[in-house]
Amino acid sequence: MERRAWLWWAVGACLLLPKVVGAHSSSVSYALRYQAGSRVHVITVNLNDKDVKVVPLLARGGLGRSEAFGGMIARTMPDAAITGTYFGTQCLVPVGDLVVDGNLIHMGRVGTGLAITPSNNALIVPRFQGRQNRWADYEAVICGGPSLVRDGKIVLDPRAEGFRDGGHFRQAARTAVGITRYNKLLLAAVSKPIHLGRMARIMKELGAVQALSLDGGSSAALSYQASIIVPPARRLTHVLAVYSSRARYEQVMHPRGAPAG
Repeated sequence: MERRAWLWWAVGACLLLPKVVGAHSSSVSYALRYQAGSRVHVITVNLNDKDVKVVPLLARGGLGRSEAFGGMIARTMPDAAITGTYFGTQCLVPVGDLVVDGNLIHMGRVGTGLAITPSNNALIVPRFQGRQNRWADYEAVICGGPSLVRDGKIVLDPRAEGFRDGGHFRQAARTAVGITRYNKLLLAAVSKPIHLGRMARIMKELGAVQALSLDGGSSAALSYQASIIVPPARRLTHVLAVYSSRARYEQVMHPRGAPAG
């Protein structure tokens, strides 16, 4: 009788254990949050896991091309992806700098960048600093703006950063990236139109000590584990993607160079 009771206890304990999906699943997670009165989709990326890869990905065909968000996700298979920087709707060229795998692939004119070092340290860096060294110290860079949070305080002044487009001052769907004091990257998206001021409060409430706005409105998009959580209303020229495994990134994006087996 005691043996049977012990077996039932063991089965119950196993059923209560959290499910683990892949060795790196805990490094990239999704949650639906309610912050500053808004419903916020949040992906948290643990950059302390050095196997995590954060990288801008271009639409099929490269610069000057666009692609449906769902098609881009199906083709590149990231663990998570969010809208990138702004782009011209006619020329389809991003307006911010892009660095992929340490290579400057596009130099734009927008003033603030999310920069990731080869050791996965994340920083928010003014573009003029990046222009001086051509982003030589970083593995990945995507320039957007305006800044939302700096050193734990809201610092929202689009005009001071050179933004004049009216979309920055109206309510719109929003996306943003943030960095916590523990080197975790936050990818956040709000589908319901809000002002940038509320997005700044959201990022601060989520724990970001540095945060930066990305493109929004019709371009607002977010995916997690191949599911489209926030679908954009237009084709995109690029996204900011996250892979929980660098080896899988290489296998997907550079299959010929992937190691055998």
